[in-house]
Amino acid sequence: MKKVENKYHDKVKPNRFYDELADYGYLEEFLKTRLKDHYKNDIKFREEMQEIMLKRSSKVVTDIEILYLENLCENLGYFLEYIKPWKNRKL
Repeated sequence: MKKVENKYHDKVKPNRFYDELADYGYLEEFLKTRLKDHYKNDIKFREEMQEIMLKRSSKVVTDIEILYLENLCENLGYFLEYIKPWKNRKL
């Protein structure tokens, strides 16, 4: 039997507890108070929670924005170093 592809498979999922907290703007507070050690030590869990907060939170999540800005600055610094030989070349 051929498996039928469902275009809504990835879009239609039940809301989890974390999704609901993010919708109301309480996920960050919950993670910092109730799951502090787990959030701090489990990288995969932390990345999953950060993604949920970015996509669903009704509030601005400054910790994640700072993290992404730091990563952006690091990548831009690498890019500037990489193009330095071409930038300094005289035509």
